[in-house]
Amino acid sequence: DGSTFPVEAHVRRLRLDGEDRFMVISWDVTEQKQAERELREERDRLQTLFENLPTPVVRCHVNEEAVAITDANPAFEETFGLTESEVEGRDLNALLVPDDRQEEAAEIDQRVLEDGLEVQEVRRIAADGLRDFQLQAAGRHPTGGPPEVYTIYTDITERKKRERRLQQAETFFQNAQDALFLFDVGSDAFTLQRVNPAYESETGLSSEELCGKTPQDIFGERAGKEVEKRYRTCVSQSEPIEYEEKLPVGGKTTYWKTRIAPVRVDGEIQQIVGTTRDITERKEREKQLRMLGTAVEQSPATILITEAESLDEPGPRVVYANPAVETMTGYQKEEIVGQSPRMLQGPDTDRATLDRIRTALENEEPVRQVLRNYRKDGTPYWNDLFIAPVLDEADKVTHLVSVQQDV
Repeated sequence: DGSTFPVEAHVRRLRLDGEDRFMVISWDVTEQKQAERELREERDRLQTLFENLPTPVVRCHVNEEAVAITDANPAFEETFGLTESEVEGRDLNALLVPDDRQEEAAEIDQRVLEDGLEVQEVRRIAADGLRDFQLQAAGRHPTGGPPEVYTIYTDITERKKRERRLQQAETFFQNAQDALFLFDVGSDAFTLQRVNPAYESETGLSSEELCGKTPQDIFGERAGKEVEKRYRTCVSQSEPIEYEEKLPVGGKTTYWKTRIAPVRVDGEIQQIVGTTRDITERKEREKQLRMLGTAVEQSPATILITEAESLDEPGPRVVYANPAVETMTGYQKEEIVGQSPRMLQGPDTDRATLDRIRTALENEEPVRQVLRNYRKDGTPYWNDLFIAPVLDEADKVTHLVSVQQDV
């Protein structure tokens, strides 16, 4: 049909009947040539891929002494700050592996040669210092040549940093002394995603009971709506807020100091993270103090509170006086606060009684005596006086409180 095709021919010269003859044997090598052409094209494509891959790739020959570099792509040169001419023939591990990881690198090379493939997260010396990589290494044993190892380095430094930050955050979340919680922000509801052990301890509610529930599910319709209202405020203002709240927990009313903050993911608020602390006992103490304060202010008996720093002259200084002091002594509160109660003593105040009071106070003991005092206008009166020391958390006397009545 006139078409041409490649052939391979073998020609042999022969002598027959005194004449030279030639014997030619030929066969069609079209498929062989096609295969060779495809092989060259594949080799060219691989070379192009090798040179243009954005990740570092290096080929090495392995011998007893070193993993010697034979080829390195431009991404390798850029990442590690070494040109191909600088690294050719040099030991890969000596160039890139930190001293404390040489043994690990040798073990990786051995596994590659034995198993043919290895994937590991490693740390290597890059142009800008130590960086983390995912190493993908493949080994081959060509006929008539030394073993070869092809290695791809994918930089995972930023990912590892994120992982370490996440691990640090998780460690903090699990071990924080304050109760922590995390709500997912939905289009129409807030759903609890997780709580830490401190939250479980503070509330008596387990993670299994809480996760996946809304504030209304956890605290009831009324209190839940108040909680959700604050969460929506946090989202709309896009900033942290802090507040005190009253919540039904464990069948009773409790009080909490709470701080919540929005969590942004790709610029969008997707979660609310919060910390809360049970302040129920503090609220009860504050309530009791308010009641006590009201009782003291309205008491018909005179009540004075003084510092206890010194019993020597000029005497303990008054820091509080209730209104009844004005009726009993004729002095205004403002005239007494800042002074010593000794201003009420006069010429007929009994020294022995004062000494008994002093001795008791020096021994940090309560004392009750009847003492002759004097009003602002000089009028004497008999004062039924009770004094008790006030201790701080370290059991140190800081103040003296006295209750006085005109008898």
